[in-house]
Amino acid sequence: MKYYLKTYSTFLMLMVAGALFITACQDSVNPSLEESVAPYLELEAIEGASNTNVTVNRGDAHGLDSYFAFDLSNIESNGLIREGVVEGWCLEWNKPIRQNNDVHQGVELYNTYGSSTWKSANYLMTIKKELKANDPDLTYREIQVALWSLIDTPTFNLDEVLQEGRMPSRMISNGQPNFSVKKTKEIVNRVRKEVGNFEYKPGSPIIVFSRTEDDQQNIGGVTTTKVTVSGDTFVPEEYFGWLFNRDKNTQSPYVFTADEASIGSGSLYVEPITNSINGNADKFIGELFLNKGIANIDSLSYDFLIGPNGDASDENEFYLNVYANFGESSFNKYYDCKYDVVPSTGSTSDWTTVTFDPTQSYQVTTRSGISASPYTCPSVPADMDNDSPGSTIHFVAINVGDTSGNDQDLDGYYDNFVVTLQSGTTVYDFE
Repeated sequence: MKYYLKTYSTFLMLMVAGALFITACQDSVNPSLEESVAPYLELEAIEGASNTNVTVNRGDAHGLDSYFAFDLSNIESNGLIREGVVEGWCLEWNKPIRQNNDVHQGVELYNTYGSSTWKSANYLMTIKKELKANDPDLTYREIQVALWSLIDTPTFNLDEVLQEGRMPSRMISNGQPNFSVKKTKEIVNRVRKEVGNFEYKPGSPIIVFSRTEDDQQNIGGVTTTKVTVSGDTFVPEEYFGWLFNRDKNTQSPYVFTADEASIGSGSLYVEPITNSINGNADKFIGELFLNKGIANIDSLSYDFLIGPNGDASDENEFYLNVYANFGESSFNKYYDCKYDVVPSTGSTSDWTTVTFDPTQSYQVTTRSGISASPYTCPSVPADMDNDSPGSTIHFVAINVGDTSGNDQDLDGYYDNFVVTLQSGTTVYDFE
């Protein structure tokens, strides 16, 4: 890859303007071929994303505060973007798009990292979360209109479009804008004032331009963050982040290495378990503190590779524990319910992906004793909300070893830990 990015990406797409189930960013004005191809001529195609399938819906169909929601599939691992649902944005305000769960196939993705043409749009994506945090009344409408204003092609002048009555229908109610024109202009002015000092950096959101045929429309999805992890990242004030081998009574040596990689150029390697530090209690534990509502979590996943001292039958030693609390419990209580996610297959030659879906059934332990759970834990984690709304996942833990002599000399690798929320996806790349 030419660009070493630490985010998954916003993407743009050209769509068919069909006759049925079409909603306009605005009525088609048949822009010239030059206008249609200009935005991507300078860009580099993304490896493994030349034949993407994109299912398009309005954002609220997936509980997202965005103009669209895109469900991406048929993407090969490439370190930039991944399959799943992302926020979506309209890039051609003057063209329609099929968006009633319509699938658009064969979409070709291009990278805008480092592009001066897309710098203002990328900077808007960078400050979008900050803008919403500072103004809870801000909606996707202000962000969308600001994005149109900052895109070079097609041109968009907010005052002229309003005056001429050409504003897309989703932005108008009872003949008046249903967004704050004042706030939108303030956002646009801020971006134009500050973008000169904006530098593309690993971790900053970017846009990926996606193209189908020349007569189809551009749309854009919001970024998914990729975070490089090379050690403990836990922040006490935020009660969030990774801790490795926190419990010194159950530790085993590990390193971050470039010897193997599922994504990026490295991974976390758990060295052979010797059972000589704490006897048979030796094992590796890596904890990610999340404190996220179960209702907001779509999935968790990770990749593992059994080391040369193990064999394929050791897959059950590379398991995930999910520690969850009922809504009425303290957010930092150790746990009410512990769910075990145990792989059923593994390999010493190929990476294996394991996924936790909170709507599926798992082996579960209900905590007892002085800090007992207020309810019996359901086998389906999402059902915790039935007993106590607002239930959360406190933290999750990846493990190697089972605190017995059976794991003697076992070693292996972890990489590509993915947290998919309704609001977006974060990929933890061990390097």
